[in-house]
Amino acid sequence: MALRQEIIEDSYPEGHALPGEHALCQRFNVSRATLRLALSELEKDGYIKRQPGNGTFANPSRMVMPRALGLLLLEPHKAGTVGMSAMIHGANAYLDSLGSQLTIINRPPQQWNIPLIRSLAGVLVVPTTITPAHLKSIDDLSLPRIGVTDNDLPGASVRFDVKSAAKTLTDHLLSLGHRRFALISGHDVHSDYLRKLGIAEALTQAGIDFATVPDYRTNYDTEIAWEAVRRLFKTTPHPTAIIAFDDSLALQVIRAAQDAGLNVPRDVSVTGFNDSPHAALVNPSISTVRIPFIEAGRKAAEALCQNYLRHIPVEDIPLKTEWIPRESTGPAQS
Repeated sequence: MALRQEIIEDSYPEGHALPGEHALCQRFNVSRATLRLALSELEKDGYIKRQPGNGTFANPSRMVMPRALGLLLLEPHKAGTVGMSAMIHGANAYLDSLGSQLTIINRPPQQWNIPLIRSLAGVLVVPTTITPAHLKSIDDLSLPRIGVTDNDLPGASVRFDVKSAAKTLTDHLLSLGHRRFALISGHDVHSDYLRKLGIAEALTQAGIDFATVPDYRTNYDTEIAWEAVRRLFKTTPHPTAIIAFDDSLALQVIRAAQDAGLNVPRDVSVTGFNDSPHAALVNPSISTVRIPFIEAGRKAAEALCQNYLRHIPVEDIPLKTEWIPRESTGPAQS
């Protein structure tokens, strides 16, 4: 909101009375109801103070972050992924509104600049599977922290509940009549483990033994995925539903199916994860799970800022995923 930025930039110094509601409605061309909702958010975040009978007053010093936050990437090679870029965008958007910034540390712990990191107000940690060495390095920083993405990091995290998302996806395929499945998975990490738990739960409830489902681990390498799927389509009978653990892998599955003379989704249904930008643009468009990475970055940054400015404890933040059915899934052929 423009009013928030003006408070931060000292257009309304601390203790300065804001114009009345009528004047603000006219200035920002909004209804009184919309304005009151916005003022409630500003008050909750500490930008303003309301004094019944006296008016509304600016309170910028409570919400200006003099220190940056850090983003610890325990897997530096993931810095350029679509999900990570979206998460960083969300965190930066929130911090920009407070006059602060995000410092990205994409080196292994043994190469960390410890004095720099300890000067931060807190850290967002993006782990996969946490090793004891990782945990000790993070604990030794003695900084407020919050994990981002489903992980096994002790303490507060922004969590997507990918297990439930994977179960929803699998239940959808089962409802379409599919009984022969295969997985194109990524790493041997906690988030992938949770996805497999969700898939296994759905299949078990349908009377399908998860142990019989082929699982091709690709390390999220699209070339490995391509070769794995080409081999898979040479088996008889081939699966009628393939669950890929991200949209780039799903795209390789679709291309390999087409090269094998198969139609997606008539001969084989394909699903992805993350709802990457290309998922809706390719032909056929990819049925996938939308994960709110931008919101995750914003919520994580907000939690650490509120801890620094107001001493509010950092707690778990659950976010909802969304199953997005598109053209790459359809009924199983009898």
